[in-house]
Parts: sequence; C-alpha cells; structure tokens
Amino acid sequence: MNLQHPELRAVNLGSRQRETWFAPEKLVVMPYQIYSRTVPGSLMRGMHAVACRMPEINRGLIEGEGMSKLRINASPVPPEVSSYYLFGVLY
Repeated sequence: MNLQHPELRAVNLGSRQRETWFAPEKLVVMPYQIYSRTVPGSLMRGMHAVACRMPEINRGLIEGEGMSKLRINASPVPPEVSSYYLFGVLY
C-alpha cells in the first residue's frame, strides 16, 4: 500500500484486547456519525468561539463560504464574513 503521509500514526479501530490498525488517510468519517467521547481541551476554545458567534455571522458563512465550497450557487464571499478572517488568518 502506498501512503502519501506514512509519518502519520495509525488508528486502532479495534479494541485493547484485539487491535485492528488502519492508516488515517484511508479512513472516511461517514455523515451523521456521532462522536461520543470527550472533546480534547485543545479543540474546545475554537468550538466555543464558533458557538458564541452571532447567528447572522454563522448564516453568512453557511450561505457564502460553505455553499461556494459545495459548489452550490457559488457567489463571492465578502472578506468580513470569511471564516479565515474571523479566525485571524488573512490571505
């Protein structure tokens, strides 16, 4: 098997008693799959910041950036509603 990222750690999808290891780049997260574990603290700050935004900002991101990424009614996204701008990443 040829991997593009062989340096990534394998993921155990089995149990501690019966390990089954997979390359992460070969895995697919299915839509609506539930994540039932505790979210790591390193991700909580960003998730909390997104959850606390005003609804019109989230709506703008979904209607503009999200829809264009899905190639649905691809319209230009104003820089002030880009998620890159909101997270401080400027291009």
